[in-house]
Amino acid sequence: MRRFEHEVRQTVRDLVNLLGSAASVSLRDAQERALRIANSVAFMAVDDPSRGHLTYSSSILSVYRELRVKLVSTRSALQILGDALFEGAVNDAPAYAYKRLELPASEDAVSPDWIAHQFATRGRALYGRSFRYIREHELDGRHTVRVEKCFFYEFFRGSNAPEVTPLLCRLDYAWIEALRRKQPNIQFDRPSTLASDGVACRFQFWQKE
Repeated sequence: MRRFEHEVRQTVRDLVNLLGSAASVSLRDAQERALRIANSVAFMAVDDPSRGHLTYSSSILSVYRELRVKLVSTRSALQILGDALFEGAVNDAPAYAYKRLELPASEDAVSPDWIAHQFATRGRALYGRSFRYIREHELDGRHTVRVEKCFFYEFFRGSNAPEVTPLLCRLDYAWIEALRRKQPNIQFDRPSTLASDGVACRFQFWQKE
C-alpha cells in the first residue's frame, strides 16, 4: 500500500511539473485527490500492469478536475493537460518505441507484418489483462491490430470524464513518429478508436510505396 501511495504521489508530481507555469495546481491537493480516486476504483487493478494504469489515470483525472475548476473551461483544461502529456510523450518517444515493439538494434528495415505482430504481442505483455489485442487478416497490404478493450477508456468513461480519453489516444502518435524516423518504410493509420465509436481502436501498418 505504501509503495502504491508513493507511486501515485510521484506520478502526480511529475504531471504537475510537466504543466509548469501553464497552470497553477496545488500539488498536495492533487495528490490526495488522486489517492482517493485510485482507492475508489481499486478493483480495476487486476494485475501489475493495470496497477500502473490506475496510478497514471488517477493522477491525470485528479489534475484535470482541478484545472477544470480553476479555468472554468473544460476546453482550456483539456488543451493545457493534453499539451503537457504530449510533450512528455514526445520526450520519451524514441525509448518507448523500442520498448513497445522490441525493435532490433540494427537499422535494417522491418515489415508491416512484423510491426503488427510485435504491437499485439508486446501489448499483451506490457499492458496486461485490462487490454485486449486482436490481429485482423491482412487486407490490401494493411496489417491491422484491433484493440477491443482498454483500461483508460473504461476508467475515464466510468469516472464521467470520457473527454479525457482522447488525450491519451493522441500519445500514440508520439511513439509512432519516432518509429517512422527509424523505419521510414512503415506507414500508419488509426481510423477508429474506442473513444470515438466505442467499438475498437484499429491500428494499421503498411509498406510505403
